[in-house]
Amino acid sequence: MSVVTSVNSIIRFSDLNQYYSLNKYDVDLYNDDAIAESLSNLINTSAGERFFNRGFGANLKTLLFEPISQGTADDIRMLLYSAIKQYEPRVEVDYFGISITPYPDENLYSVVIYYTNVSSRRSSTFSTNMRQFGSL
Repeated sequence: MSVVTSVNSIIRFSDLNQYYSLNKYDVDLYNDDAIAESLSNLINTSAGERFFNRGFGANLKTLLFEPISQGTADDIRMLLYSAIKQYEPRVEVDYFGISITPYPDENLYSVVIYYTNVSSRRSSTFSTNMRQFGSL
């Protein structure tokens, strides 16, 4: 759940850290960290997994059982781009700002998203790996 606050025309995004420890300072994420957490959640969620937002998610898990190829990477990029445009209004991303590189020998795809934070107008990068068998 993300929260937007505005003080003196400065927009600040916050979110809960899903990997927080018992240290009370690890619970909240702000700005670019909150956006990165949201992008990670979007990638790792399929439609129907969220009870109160059934459409949320990029539906990428089904493609992980397809052969690792550039064609499948292009399909992943298309789904990811659509999901970001629909569910992440805090960023601007261009279709060609999403790079999906297949690595068949390692059974994974490398995902790099180049985006602009709409409130600060700063460019940032989010990257992760999607494994064919196992967790994203």
